[in-house]
Amino acid sequence: KTRLISLLLAFSMALTFLPVGAVSAFAAETGDTFNFNGLTYEITSDTTAKVKGPEANTLLTQVIIPEKATNSLNGKSYTVTAFRNTSSNGEITSITLPDSLKEIGDFAFFSCLKLEDINLPDGLTKIGYQAFQNCYSLTEITIPSSVTTMSSHVFNRCIGLKKLPLKRIRS
Repeated sequence: KTRLISLLLAFSMALTFLPVGAVSAFAAETGDTFNFNGLTYEITSDTTAKVKGPEANTLLTQVIIPEKATNSLNGKSYTVTAFRNTSSNGEITSITLPDSLKEIGDFAFFSCLKLEDINLPDGLTKIGYQAFQNCYSLTEITIPSSVTTMSSHVFNRCIGLKKLPLKRIRS
């Protein structure tokens, strides 16, 4: 009994000498979330994450999605490959997306009423359902040729949209 207590005490003392990152590095798993530069991310694999949207109670006007986002809990950087939701954030006027982005999810920019400027990266492959619906201030957007899936109602009620140039679409 004394030997067991001594062993447990020695083990717990050894843990206190480890850096905080060494203990928490094992904590991040697929599905876990973290915040970085005003946005919430969800880990999708050991190396990738998707933007879930702005942190709670955050109204943004300009959104810049980085190529990589760092989880402060484990110090690990994740490549950003998908964007899910800023829907109904009516104050956003411009969004910069990284070249690593492959997917824009359903309702991603739904009712971003003041959105005027967004450039879709060449590696983008999917644009989700109603992704830009009610983006009244959007006047032009170019769909890259890398897009292979575009759901319905993507630009529904985009009353300001005057130009929708499509690059050569792959079949």
